[in-house]
Amino acid sequence: MKTNALLSLILPVAASMLCPADAWTQAALRMPEFERVLVEIPKPALTSLQDLCRTLWTSRDTKEILDTLLAIEGWTRPVSQEDEMLVVQSLRVVADNPVVDASARARAVYTLGKVCERVSSDINLRDAVAFLVDIVNADNPMDKRRDLRRPALMGLARAAHLVPDSYRDLIEATLKAALRVIRDNADASENVLAMTILQQHLRHHGVAHLFQSYELQGSVLAELISPYEANLYALYGDRNRPVDFRYQLIRVLGTLGRVRPDGGVNQIPHRAMQVLKNMENNEPDGQLKMLIRLYTSRARF
Repeated sequence: MKTNALLSLILPVAASMLCPADAWTQAALRMPEFERVLVEIPKPALTSLQDLCRTLWTSRDTKEILDTLLAIEGWTRPVSQEDEMLVVQSLRVVADNPVVDASARARAVYTLGKVCERVSSDINLRDAVAFLVDIVNADNPMDKRRDLRRPALMGLARAAHLVPDSYRDLIEATLKAALRVIRDNADASENVLAMTILQQHLRHHGVAHLFQSYELQGSVLAELISPYEANLYALYGDRNRPVDFRYQLIRVLGTLGRVRPDGGVNQIPHRAMQVLKNMENNEPDGQLKMLIRLYTSRARF
């Protein structure tokens, strides 16, 4: 018991030293194409927040919109909850406006997730995250929001874990959206971002939301555990499952595997830990192999 207690204190620290979370998470959130265009744009002089939002509602000039979004991201002055709501609504207007250039719409979606880190109102945070989840779930071929899925995932990777536990439906919808992205397996960067959302949720909220929903339990088994129990080629032979994806997967499975088994969820911890043990024998990356050993050394099964 003393050994387990000591390991429970050492493991998070050792894991962060071995594979710094910030470095790996930043790899998932690396600067996308729509953000690179801003490198050469000088930072505009700050005016009032209301003026910046008015520009977003009325302008159709791509450079002016990008300048304005950059100014909103860099806003450091105190903001009322009414102004927070105005910013969230303005960013949604830009993202939903088909007349606005695609690069500006994508940047507005990413900015929406970024400003959530400074939003003080739970209601405004809820509205912003719900909008991002709706974009990720857009599956109609005629829906122009489908092209915004990657920046929406980037925004959720920054903001989704900030949603209070009281918004259970929204949290479950976010987790389902992330697991759906992994199931679709359409793009490596999207898969990494989806795994980052799951890992950030477990880091800040624990496993309660995953285990309170039978549907989420089934999705976790179907997307994160079952495919790799008998055939690790599905993981190591898939170019859409890069090293960044595997890092986040190891952390997610390691968290799930440390849950005390009970009558309702006993199969997930055991099976998650078994997948990690199988990965240990096949993982080509030395750092990830050592991280796996840190998690599997605490196995209770």
